[in-house]
Amino acid sequence: MPIGDYASIAVGIRFVHSSGIVKATPAENVVYMDMEGDSMDYGYNVALAYKPTADLEFGATFRSQVDLSETGKADLKYAPAGFEGNYDASVTVPLPATLSLAVAYTLPTDTTIEFVYERNYWSAYKDLDFDYGNPTAEFIFGTSSEKNWEDTSAYRLGITQELDGMTLMAGVVYDETPIPDQTLSFELPDSDSLSVSLGARYEINDSIDLGLAALYSMRDERTVKAADNDGGLDGEFTNSNVLMVSMGVGYKF
Repeated sequence: MPIGDYASIAVGIRFVHSSGIVKATPAENVVYMDMEGDSMDYGYNVALAYKPTADLEFGATFRSQVDLSETGKADLKYAPAGFEGNYDASVTVPLPATLSLAVAYTLPTDTTIEFVYERNYWSAYKDLDFDYGNPTAEFIFGTSSEKNWEDTSAYRLGITQELDGMTLMAGVVYDETPIPDQTLSFELPDSDSLSVSLGARYEINDSIDLGLAALYSMRDERTVKAADNDGGLDGEFTNSNVLMVSMGVGYKF
């Protein structure tokens, strides 16, 4: 919705469908938990754009927190107590609220430079607590696991070059990890990362375009000491770089 000649605001609703699989086997054929679940949850978006000139634009976007409330069934076994069966189970994991502040400037050469600062409110993830429909299952497996994640920042710089029938893109991102040494574990051994990306989009005609992009994420090595970790981990996480390649086809009606 326009606000005067230079600004506009938009409000939207987010619908998030998620599914997950959890497998935990502390002791083979003695203790295990195998759960599958899904959920449909919702939140909202608010965005503001301000364009004082044809070449300069500012933007701000806020996305609300969405609690992913996974529900399903879990196969459980705890042999020392003779307990085994399939029971209702649920767990809630927050998808954090995010605030993005952006600025873009287009040069006379049709080159657009963009910078985005993003704040992710991961401190909402305080614990991981599975709930079960059976009292015995709740007593044995329902212990809450502390997470105490931290809010993080991400910094994104992008360049877009418009050519005749083609668009070239490049970017770099520095992203902080939300996981403190205290609760770092093997389920998600995350670390700060620096990522670079390249891409191109080619217009075949007025209706169809092809896109190709690649991103390489270089993750920092991370050392954790048993004295600082709730799970007693002592060692170093290495070799966790990631390469992603994508291709897409777009069609305009």
